Amino acid sequence: MWSPRTRANFWQVMYTLKTVEQSNVATRLGYKSVFNAKHPSMHYRLETANPEHLAVMEQLCAMAGVNEHLKNLHNVCIDGKLVQVGV
Repeated sequence: MWSPRTRANFWQVMYTLKTVEQSNVATRLGYKSVFNAKHPSMHYRLETANPEHLAVMEQLCAMAGVNEHLKNLHNVCIDGKLVQVGV
């Protein structure tokens, strides 16, 4: 298990990685274990059929809808097709 201090600072490790690397690490460790609501900027490859991925996606959507300064949703693809989102 991660210590609270390690978990709180892990976002800094994720920020040093390239986008596909971020996605690979998050998939391997689990999105819920690497997601940090205070530092959500990251490359996500979420499958909505996976409950863990769905929970992270719901948090990102809720955050994007509340805070106009957080631009969480860029280059969103559904079923391999780029879609426009209003947040």
